[in-house]
Amino acid sequence: MEGVLTYGAPDNQFAVGDAEMPDHPFLTTADLAAIGARLAGVDSMKITAIQRNMFESREEIPVRATGGTRRGKYADDPFPKPDGYAGTMPWWHVHRADEVEEWFKRHPRRQKGDGIGGGVRRADAQARQAAHRVAEAEKAVASDLPVRLVVNRAGDQVVVKADGEEFRLDAAVLAAALRLRPVYGGRKAKVASALVREHGVSRDEALTFARVARWLSHAGVDL
Repeated sequence: MEGVLTYGAPDNQFAVGDAEMPDHPFLTTADLAAIGARLAGVDSMKITAIQRNMFESREEIPVRATGGTRRGKYADDPFPKPDGYAGTMPWWHVHRADEVEEWFKRHPRRQKGDGIGGGVRRADAQARQAAHRVAEAEKAVASDLPVRLVVNRAGDQVVVKADGEEFRLDAAVLAAALRLRPVYGGRKAKVASALVREHGVSRDEALTFARVARWLSHAGVDL
């Protein structure tokens, strides 16, 4: 049909349903530390090691003693940047786990003071726990992503059909919801609150816009 775009919802994306957290798969510094420990074959890695990796990935680092700057140790091959922050806590999309693993493989750390140590057993347990948490999050979000998504622009409205449901939404407000998702780390409640303030829609309407915007975002649709 002319003017109609059809998108299949990705089967490898899922969400954590906390209003204060991103509503898509994410890893914390603790998860990344568990990955680093597993690859190093040790008991554990401190989250301060992850913070240090991020700090040493900067192009310029102030040197207090001289008043100048120095280049970060990993500036030429920086540690993967966070996709966002929940408060002050950085988070990474879960599909970037492979990217993080490859970085650790390029920068093995086993010297004194590197923030790692101990045996192997605990690291394996942490890795299994992180994998279980990710799998449970995947199940939780999969139930809210449509299998078939059809989007049709009709003047100042967007008609969205998702698994038997049909939504006729104001194109400008829906575009605003898509724009606000990265601003608020994908948190549906935060996006909805901003839509109420900026566009004067009701809370229920705003939540619908935020929900549909999430579907479009996961399917790669940009109005």
